[in-house]
Amino acid sequence: MVRLLSYLGMKATDVKVQVIGGDTLQIAGVRKNEETTYGKWHLKERATGTFFRKFFLPGFVKPEEITAFDENGILLVTVPKKKPFIKTIPISML
Repeated sequence: MVRLLSYLGMKATDVKVQVIGGDTLQIAGVRKNEETTYGKWHLKERATGTFFRKFFLPGFVKPEEITAFDENGILLVTVPKKKPFIKTIPISML
């Protein structure tokens, strides 16, 4: 779980989640310069600009079923795993 959107004051439209080549999850976005006024106080965040993170996915995930949700300012990325393939091979007598 990544508390990204509410902490950075971002919207879901400012963040892009992509799967590249089936083995890389990429999260990128742009944080805009914002100033907030509370009465006579002014709040201005310094951390602005772009960010970019890459995560290499293991071979046992389903890249076509990865989902991302904005749930109350928390970016939730779900990466489902493949079920293991188990096949029983009968032993024959010679």
